[in-house]
Amino acid sequence: MATTVSKIEFPRNSPEGLLTMVKTLLKTYDKDPSKVNLPTAVIDRMRRFLVEAENLRTQAKEMAARAVQLNGSADIMLGTATGQSLSNSETLAGSVADFRDYASLSFKDNIEQLKEYGFSVKITQKAARISQERTNKIRAQKP
Repeated sequence: MATTVSKIEFPRNSPEGLLTMVKTLLKTYDKDPSKVNLPTAVIDRMRRFLVEAENLRTQAKEMAARAVQLNGSADIMLGTATGQSLSNSETLAGSVADFRDYASLSFKDNIEQLKEYGFSVKITQKAARISQERTNKIRAQKP
């Protein structure tokens, strides 16, 4: 005789699926509680957790929407929102760009002093461009 294996699953990894399943479970249990021999404390705990979890999830959704709104407002103030440029002095990034422009004039003799203000300063020097005539002359001299 073959062994029978039973596997009973429920939507454990889906919060919405689990909430729906618990509602169905409680609704069916309430029709005839005598069908399942279960302590009432378990059912009471399920009812309490269901209400609390639904309330918390509702609050979380409201807060998430508010967080998106607040982050959007902050991005506009910072000047990092889509479509903003450094030419707008009414943003934080624009104000920093203005400061950079004025400070670079003040420290034109030693631009590296801007590092003290938090700027990243990189000084490079372009290679001298040699004319085609000079290049040909150098190549002619090589053996």
